[in-house]
Parts: sequence; structure tokens; C-alpha cells
Amino acid sequence: MRYLLLLLFTTICFGQQHNKEIKITEVTYQYLLATSGKELSPRQEKEQELLKTITATFGFTNQLAKYQNQSNPALYSDLDYFLAKLKLGSNIIYNIKNRTQFLFLGDSYSNFYFKMPIKNKDWKLVNETKTINNIVCYKATLVDTYNYQASDGTIKEYTKHITAWYAPSIAVPVGLNQMNGLPGLIMQLDEANNGSFIVTSIVFNKQVPATYFDAPKRFTERTDYEAYREEMRKKMRDVQNGNFR
Repeated sequence: MRYLLLLLFTTICFGQQHNKEIKITEVTYQYLLATSGKELSPRQEKEQELLKTITATFGFTNQLAKYQNQSNPALYSDLDYFLAKLKLGSNIIYNIKNRTQFLFLGDSYSNFYFKMPIKNKDWKLVNETKTINNIVCYKATLVDTYNYQASDGTIKEYTKHITAWYAPSIAVPVGLNQMNGLPGLIMQLDEANNGSFIVTSIVFNKQVPATYFDAPKRFTERTDYEAYREEMRKKMRDVQNGNFR
């Protein structure tokens, strides 16, 4: 009898631990190409249609956050789909308390992640507001510049002009696709001449498994993110230029 009671108690406790859930705020984003009133090329039209089928989610508490590209790895063999998927960026888990982020490539072929400090972008806050989804948002701008090696071997500079609309009423210091450092949730992110992240839904107090923020155990850790990113840029330029090797 004592053994049966102990077995029953252990089973109940394990079941409760296994089924434990936590509450998060979950935001869903869609990425749309910038049209600027111009007619899209056939390739851009196809990319726009593909992007309408892909979303990204951003779930967070006051200590943890996770950005997930919800594209389908099974379709990565389709080059157009793969290029569209890249617009949403990589998967990231943020430890806000420890100021650490873990970046995953989000495909079925990678078994590693990059661990690095959370770095804030150099945002310029603007005293301008607009309402998105019935939430008052404030404007912030960013000039994001980095160097890259062109196909001819020369080092060139690439600059992104970004405008964000953030909601101070939903406090979270990290954001989608490493857009960190704003005092509120990013509700819209516009990259000039490229495209925009748009919020399509916000769910408060969503219940998720307690393992929601855990990293897959099969992944190994790397720290050479900048070198890896430049290597991937070169490969993408080769693909886009038709230089297959």
C-alpha cells in the first residue's frame, strides 16, 4: 500500500511538472515588400505573394523573449521561398535579465547557434505618435551601417534607413530581428526601399509550455557570428548573380 501511494504521488507530481505552463505576450508579424507606388516586377510580385504566407512570432515575459521565423523548412529547396523567408530573419532567444541572446538559423540543416551579448541599436526617439491596433505608438529612427565584401573583393558600406513605431505601454527592451533598445514593443518597422514588419495580432496572457524559452539540446554553441554572416552574404550574392559553384 505504501509503495502504491508513493507511486501515485510521484506520477501526479511528474504530471503536474510536465504540464506546467507559463503566460506570455505573443505578437505575430507579417513582412511586406515596399512598393513606393511603383509597379512590382514579376519576381517581386511572386515574392510578395510568398511573404503573405509566412509570419513571425515574438513571445515575451519581463525576463525572457523569443523571436521565431515561422517559415516552412520543407520548402527551402524552392529558391524564391527561401529568399522570401530571409526577409523575416533568424530565430532568437533573449535572456533579458542576463543581457544575452542566442541566435538560431531556423532551418532544418543547422545544428548550432550563436551566443552573444544583447546590443542596443542607436535609435533616435522622435516626438511623433500614431495609433496602431488601438495602441498609441511613438516614432524612432535608425541609420544602421555595416561593411561587407563585394563580389569583386572590395569592402563596401551598406546603410539601412529604418523607422520604428513602438508602444511604451507594452514594455519590452528587445525586439524582432535584433532590433533592440527601444522602450516598448515594436508595432511596425519600416526599412526604406525594402519592406515593413506589420503587427497582425497581439495575444496577452497566452499559456505556453514552461519549456517555451528553452534552446534545443542538440544545438552546439558558436561565437563567430560576424564571420559567418559575411560568408552567407557572399553566398547569397553568388546565388542572386547566378554564380553557382
